[in-house]
Amino acid sequence: MFARLFYIAVGFVVGYMLEGLRQQNQASENEVVDISVTDLPVETVTPKPASVVVESVPESAVEVQAPKGTVYDSPAFLKQINGIGPTYAKRIFEAGINSLELLASKTPAELIGISKVRSQDKAKDWISQAKKLAS
Repeated sequence: MFARLFYIAVGFVVGYMLEGLRQQNQASENEVVDISVTDLPVETVTPKPASVVVESVPESAVEVQAPKGTVYDSPAFLKQINGIGPTYAKRIFEAGINSLELLASKTPAELIGISKVRSQDKAKDWISQAKKLAS
């Protein structure tokens, strides 16, 4: 009997203490503190010059051209292709494929490596759908 009364009393004390902490927390959240901007120290920062490295590009290098057609800034455009869900779309877009023309120019092996799709038939289907939509 004494043990039950003791635990009840301890419960009330702990509850009372927690309620006091909760009220203090609410009061401190509502408190507005004014900080004068003129009181803050002003430091003069001089930017350091960035080092620039210029590499020569061999003339035999292949020039990469921007894809023709619409270039998208999110993977949502891949929803046009049946079978490409959000996960595959994210993987494909993060690999730099941002247009249907660019997707259509990939081989099934490249698309499998990028999207991690398990079926070569799916990759071929996605490429054919991209070719149809791009034209």
